[in-house]
Amino acid sequence: MKIIDQYIFQSTIFVFDFITIYLPYSFEQMFRFNHDIPNSRAIRQSDLLYETRCKTNFANKLPLYAIPKIWNKWYLTLPQYMSSSKLKNVMKPNIFSSYQSQIICSNSFCPDRFPQASQA
Repeated sequence: MKIIDQYIFQSTIFVFDFITIYLPYSFEQMFRFNHDIPNSRAIRQSDLLYETRCKTNFANKLPLYAIPKIWNKWYLTLPQYMSSSKLKNVMKPNIFSSYQSQIICSNSFCPDRFPQASQA
């Protein structure tokens, strides 16, 4: 799995554990749902995590800001009632389906780029 896909995979599992209360107590207030925001109206996305806005691109990449975006992207594609193992079984094929079926080496010294000369 690519590193970015591993980060997305682990982030989604982390939020699932947060929602199902499998994380330690210190993580209890880490994320909020849209319906937990004061003065918010009842909307269709009330079950999604609240995405805090930040001013810099650097802050956008921090886990506190990036993980809710990752979860909200995946939430709509996941079954409603699931276990942690089912979550993993659903996510992995979706991630792997985005990969090319054949890897092409771009290194100029790679032996796979050149056909093998027939030995006499």
